[in-house]
Amino acid sequence: MKLVTFGCSWIAGDELGDSSPEYRNTHNLGYQIYKDYQFDDYINYGNNGASNERILIQLLEYTNSDKYSKDDVLVVGLSALTRRLDYINDAKSSLTIPHWNTMHFSDYKHNKHYLTHPTFKKWFYLDGYFLLNSRNELKRYLSNCLSIKSVIGENPCIVFQSIDNVDNVFNKVESWYDVNVGVYVHSSKTETHVDVCPFIDKSLHNNELNKNLKDTQIWLNLQVDSWETFLKNIEDYNRPHQHFASKGRLHPSELGIRIWYESVIKKYIDKIFGSLK
Repeated sequence: MKLVTFGCSWIAGDELGDSSPEYRNTHNLGYQIYKDYQFDDYINYGNNGASNERILIQLLEYTNSDKYSKDDVLVVGLSALTRRLDYINDAKSSLTIPHWNTMHFSDYKHNKHYLTHPTFKKWFYLDGYFLLNSRNELKRYLSNCLSIKSVIGENPCIVFQSIDNVDNVFNKVESWYDVNVGVYVHSSKTETHVDVCPFIDKSLHNNELNKNLKDTQIWLNLQVDSWETFLKNIEDYNRPHQHFASKGRLHPSELGIRIWYESVIKKYIDKIFGSLK
């Protein structure tokens, strides 16, 4: 049984001490879990700037590789809702947009000219102008979560929200004309049209993500505060965030990782191992 982790920079261990893989992967969240339990190995698929779409691709790579075992415990730290993975025709490479005011080009340094490319900038700003809203974020989030759940299959797992407080998005959903659903009922020979938008309902997300789960599968992303909120609660006790987080606040420090692990995640790992006995 291996421990396999997936996510963005939060899971990768960005800004933990020096930047070497050896250091990050002996101080990040995955290692906190690995050192306390009986695993045969620890594999970390986390990548800086990963969107939830990229996390899905990470999972697909793993489940279709010779590393995969149905007994492995999977830990998934979901990324920011605004992040999106696109493939750019001109560059023949992938583009991740972490937030709409910044861009991340993975390791494709030659693509930096797109930051000033007039046609690209026009597309980028128009895309943001027309498509950046809570409804699109939640629609994509539900789709990504259900896809991730499908790929995880029956593996023991914990899925949590590493960055972004999802409630902030649910609570600011705009009131718009909605998608039209046509319904024809053969027995009554009637056809009706209904305005619905169920994916903006948090309870629907919860119901779908918790449907048919095994005792060893735990979805926390809509039930437990994200790191962002957890950090704010620490600050409310007059303890400055610099002790627990990086300058940018999104990444935990080594102390922050240990506190998050010990106070939030560990009890769920204990539950999984209890169910595996």
